[in-house]
Amino acid sequence: MNEQFKLPLIDCDILARRVVEVGKPAYKKIVKIFGTKILDSNKKEIDRKVLAEIVFNDKKLRGKLTMTTGWYISLEILKEIFVFSRTQREPIVLDAPLLFESKYLQYLCFPIIVTYMSDTDKQIKRVVNRGGITKEEASKRLSSQMPTEKKLAMADIKLNNEGDVEDLKRNLINQLIPYIM
Repeated sequence: MNEQFKLPLIDCDILARRVVEVGKPAYKKIVKIFGTKILDSNKKEIDRKVLAEIVFNDKKLRGKLTMTTGWYISLEILKEIFVFSRTQREPIVLDAPLLFESKYLQYLCFPIIVTYMSDTDKQIKRVVNRGGITKEEASKRLSSQMPTEKKLAMADIKLNNEGDVEDLKRNLINQLIPYIM
C-alpha cells in the first residue's frame, strides 16, 4: 500500500534482520546467549526457525532476545529517521509490528495506525501462509504479542484487515484525511 502513497518506509522486520547479520554486535550477543545450536549448518548465520522455536517456547528467553536486539533495532530506526528527515519533507511510515512492546517507539509516531483481524482463525491462517510455519507455531507467536484490544486502545487509526486490499486502502484514506488536512 505504501507504493501508492510514495512515502519513505522504515520496515522494522528488515532492520531486525540487518542487526543480526554475521559479525554484528547483536549477532555476537545472541550467539553468546543461545550458543552455536542456533546457527545454520555451515555455522555462520542465525537459523531463525531454530531460534524462534526456542524463544516462542520460553518467555524468559524471548525477553532476553528482545532486550538484546531491541537496542540495535532502535538505533537503526533513529538512523533511518535522521536520513529521511534530512533529505525529504513528507511523512515517514514506520512499519513496527512491536511498536507498543518497545515501550517508547509510539512516542515517535503520529498518527499510530493499527491493522487488526478480529477473526483469530483467519489471522493464524495468514501467519501460516506468510511464514511457512505450523498452526501451533503461529498461535504461539500471536499469543506472545500484546493483545489486539490493548493496541487498538492506543491507536489513532484502526484498520480492520479482514477484507480485500481495496477495502483496506479506502478505509485508510478515509481515516487519514483528518490528519493530513
